[in-house]
Amino acid sequence: MGLAGTFRYVASTAFVMMSGVAIAQQANNSVEFAALAIENQKKTAYGWSFDHPSQDAAEAEALSQCKRGAGSRNCEIVLAWSGPMCGSYFTHKKGLVNGWGVARTKAEAEGIAMNEFYARGPFEFADLTVYACNSTPRGAAKVLVNKPNTPPNPPLVMQNDGWITSLQISKDGKTVYSSDRAGNVRAWDTATGKQLRTYTGAKLPRAGIALSPDGKRLVATSSEKNLVAWDAATGRMLYDAQHKRWLNHATFSQDGRTLYAIGDADHSKTPAWPVLAEIDAATGNLRKETEFELPSSSITQLLMVGNESQFITASTNPSLGLNLWDRASGKKVSVLAAQAAREAALVNGGKTLVYVPVKGNSVIALDLSSGQQTGSFGTGGSPYAILPDASGQRVYILEVGSAFGKWDASGNSAFRMSGYKGQRLSHLVAAKNGKILASGAEDGTVRLWHAETGAPLPATSTKR
Repeated sequence: MGLAGTFRYVASTAFVMMSGVAIAQQANNSVEFAALAIENQKKTAYGWSFDHPSQDAAEAEALSQCKRGAGSRNCEIVLAWSGPMCGSYFTHKKGLVNGWGVARTKAEAEGIAMNEFYARGPFEFADLTVYACNSTPRGAAKVLVNKPNTPPNPPLVMQNDGWITSLQISKDGKTVYSSDRAGNVRAWDTATGKQLRTYTGAKLPRAGIALSPDGKRLVATSSEKNLVAWDAATGRMLYDAQHKRWLNHATFSQDGRTLYAIGDADHSKTPAWPVLAEIDAATGNLRKETEFELPSSSITQLLMVGNESQFITASTNPSLGLNLWDRASGKKVSVLAAQAAREAALVNGGKTLVYVPVKGNSVIALDLSSGQQTGSFGTGGSPYAILPDASGQRVYILEVGSAFGKWDASGNSAFRMSGYKGQRLSHLVAAKNGKILASGAEDGTVRLWHAETGAPLPATSTKR
């Protein structure tokens, strides 16, 4: 894989099979022209050539290969190059969309083709991906043909009424839920971008929303000190429960029966501590409040740990940072980080905590059981928010400048998307199916991105 003079998934010359992928044998080093031909109707037939003595010979071979699979449909040359370069082609067994690219390295060419595909496609993954590289390092690397593809569909944009204050997405990635500064809570179809419903019946300024693990119940908390729940599928209000505290950072228990939230401090008492509120998710009634000694209103996150016998708080107060607490008593178990922290995420089966400090541009990983730092890494920008991916092995990180990407706890990057030109992204959520990311921005827009590449997803009538 990755050797010059090779191609993948193409059966036009002698090849060996490795993990279901065809790898061509290395060709003669004395030639240096290559080409890609595709059938541009169904987009599934294609032909490669590489290491040919002339452009004409390379194009003739690519067209010949393509026509074997295209039948009566026409093939055309879309890429041709000379010298030490690679080309890549991404398509789908259903056809309809494709993408190609050429660059000095295989990885760069595949990155171009991948983004071209996902900018056009209703499909989650390109299941036909091929590449070819000239063997010889001699001669100038030169792109001879690079035909423009059909213009991509514009990115899918769902417009809300002001700054997005909270965002959720269903496990299957088919529905995204948003709340905005105007107090609106909405559901959107991720395939079409159409608004499905508005959740009404209560005042919800500065709302935060949470979706139950089974996706059936949507709840919202607001500065009105209320907790509101709806049937997520119909929009029918289930209750509007009034509480004595403003509840923040609401999150469901794993079984969906309990709602955990941080209740703000009661300043009529001295000392005034915040509480961990445990609420019956079916009724909205408070079951229990547990005070914990954190003299600050700067809590930025609540993170339940393991079997939910402990919880973590992140704080932007420099002297408070990340703390681990006992849920039953509210006693502090340990100080995980004695520096201000924006957010944290648990990965590697809950054994590793990866967090974003307020100061500096590094992301820090530590062992949760010992509290010992296991590593740190930069992302290329200023990290702002963090969340685990669907596998629980990697994290998505959102940067202040709206770039975002995916890394493991050792700092190995899967991708980093830095081409977004809109107003600053404030939220990022990931579907449990591992296919879609949703972002919310200060201008009220919600956008969708491919979870493995960061490519923007267009609107489509095809189900995701």
